[in-house]
Amino acid sequence: MYGRRHRNTQRNANLVTVLLFIIAVAVLIALWQKVLGQRAQPTPGQSPAASATAAVQPTELPSAQPSGTSATPQDELYFPGKTLYFVQLGAYTDAVKAQQMQNSCAGKGLSNYLYDDGERLRVLGDVYYSESAAAQEKQRIENTYQSEAYVKQYAVPSVRLKITAGAAQVAAIQAAFAAYTQLLEQADAAKNSTADIPALRARFGELAASATSAAATLTQQTGDTSHTFVAGIRTGLETCARDFIAISQNDTQDTLIFYSQMKYTVVAANLDFYQFIKSLNLT
Repeated sequence: MYGRRHRNTQRNANLVTVLLFIIAVAVLIALWQKVLGQRAQPTPGQSPAASATAAVQPTELPSAQPSGTSATPQDELYFPGKTLYFVQLGAYTDAVKAQQMQNSCAGKGLSNYLYDDGERLRVLGDVYYSESAAAQEKQRIENTYQSEAYVKQYAVPSVRLKITAGAAQVAAIQAAFAAYTQLLEQADAAKNSTADIPALRARFGELAASATSAAATLTQQTGDTSHTFVAGIRTGLETCARDFIAISQNDTQDTLIFYSQMKYTVVAANLDFYQFIKSLNLT
């Protein structure tokens, strides 16, 4: 009798243990589901779909921009910068001495240009985009005219400029800036070519027409704005148009004078452009 009662008691105890174990497991499962549910809740303002995918979306790195700008490719102008090479005959802080040097070179038949870069008055033989071309010109001047010459670097910084305007105005400004830079490159190529004078007159007539058209289109799209950058582009194009027309209409029969005046005009146009770029100080 005692043995049967003892076995029943033991069996009941085992059942209670099993039940307690099942209850404990159920509680643990419920708690775990609650924790997971809290983790899956979307943050305020975020949709459930977004929260479900947020963990697997790659982080998008911001594009590199110069300090202080946030322009996108659609509303900016970019000039990559260039290095020019001066063939320099002398550099002075005294205007009288600079003029004397310029006259001395001219007396030898050496065409030259007086350029004020804000630091010195530089008497230049020519300006090149290639260091090797400048070195060749330096050697030619020294051999032909027995005058000392030096090759000096002139670095033009890169510029990235954000434009705040309507789409049509942004497009017009970008087109005018591209036309201005291409115009100067084409004029420089003509200056260094072996074309004869009639061909050069015709070429500079074409370039003058392109400059006039680009300036007119810019004015039509942007109005008579006084914005420094837009006004600078317009002034540069109008100056090129005027000076290139003068080359196309230069009827001198003296070959040396024609080439000297043509080269001076193109060099001055390029240097004016790069001084304008440097004045923006936007890098």
